Amino acid sequence: MELVVAKVHTVEISNFEFDPDELAVEVGDSVKWVNRDAAMHDATRDVAPTFKTRLLAKDEESLEVVFEQATSSAGLEYFCSPHPFMTGKIIVALPGSNIASYTAQAAKAHRKKSE
Repeated sequence: MELVVAKVHTVEISNFEFDPDELAVEVGDSVKWVNRDAAMHDATRDVAPTFKTRLLAKDEESLEVVFEQATSSAGLEYFCSPHPFMTGKIIVALPGSNIASYTAQAAKAHRKKSE
């Protein structure tokens, strides 16, 4: 059996945007957010599965959020609660799957949703 090592991914918050605003990870991976703005920010998902980081001051980082279930290519949308116009998405793929295809499917789904 092959040992799978979970990765920690970082999303930076800068200029009132999440960077990257769309991130593909594998089941078991975690994400942390780092605020580079002077304004306070968080990362919040208020529908299941939920998560919420604490409010982060400039150059603070959140605790890691572990993603334990795969999602569809639609992913998990989240936002900054003080600034709800700031949005991001995390797509969680099964280990060993083609993450690039997940993000391509997500882009296609987003285009259809926007039409």
